[in-house]
Amino acid sequence: MPPEQIVPVVLFVLIGLAMATMSEALRSALEKAVAAQQSTTLMPDRLNHCVRNNLAMIPSVLELQARLQKEWAVKDAFVSAVGRVNSAQAAQPDTFAHSDSG
Repeated sequence: MPPEQIVPVVLFVLIGLAMATMSEALRSALEKAVAAQQSTTLMPDRLNHCVRNNLAMIPSVLELQARLQKEWAVKDAFVSAVGRVNSAQAAQPDTFAHSDSG
């Protein structure tokens, strides 16, 4: 190889290595950003699911407690509480709703 071509070839190789390193860094950063976005989308969905599960379990526990009671006033209080929890459950929106855009 003639000496006047060595410098351009070395520069070409160095620029190619720099571009490959930069593109790998950008790809890695993009993967991390996508993973972070997916986890922030998934967390509110899981939290909403847990809230709905808890609100579904409360009336069952109250109904079991009502069955164990002998006094009608206490049973009526449990039945009333079940009604209030069911109302709250029906009115419960997706508290941690998120938008799918952007």
